[in-house]
Amino acid sequence: MIGLSIDPGKNNGICLFYYGDEGFEVVKLWQFLGGAERLHQWLNGHVSMHDVVGASTPIVVKVDVDGDEAYALSTLVVEKFTPHDNEGFSLTLDSVEPLVGEGVLIAHNLKQFIIWRQPSQQYFMGPSTNPLPVKKKLAKEFLETNDLLPKGSEFAYEDANDAISATLHAIAWLRKIKHMPTINQLFPESRG
Repeated sequence: MIGLSIDPGKNNGICLFYYGDEGFEVVKLWQFLGGAERLHQWLNGHVSMHDVVGASTPIVVKVDVDGDEAYALSTLVVEKFTPHDNEGFSLTLDSVEPLVGEGVLIAHNLKQFIIWRQPSQQYFMGPSTNPLPVKKKLAKEFLETNDLLPKGSEFAYEDANDAISATLHAIAWLRKIKHMPTINQLFPESRG
């Protein structure tokens, strides 16, 4: 089965992934600047609706816009905008850009297919009480250990944080639904 995980925001991260009997595999990653406007352009160039026999959704994702490589989606996972209620935090245009990205996804008629995920759900390594920098460090170590850590240079960008986030949301969702091939592949200690 094929899934798409999206981390919308000022920078967008997108992970097209396979999950099945062999476990989890990243098919293609994207990361790009430009916020909601650029997400809209990406969706226009890569996502379409078609009747696909046997597919869970009618969503088709083209990997190469000019080529024939396209996948029918079974799953669409999207990070949900969560405003912070921290003392001293104020909303800025940049901080609410993920919410605008959600609007773009809804405008593309994808809302009914989206599995919304809270930002914190991508951090499944270590105690939930760890500070965010520790959670991010552990997440990158987990991806690196499993040969899944993208680099910013893959996207001509200084980091790959948004592609990392999209990948982590895909894996976290597969853990939540107890996709055993993925759990056995990426979490061998849980085999007992």
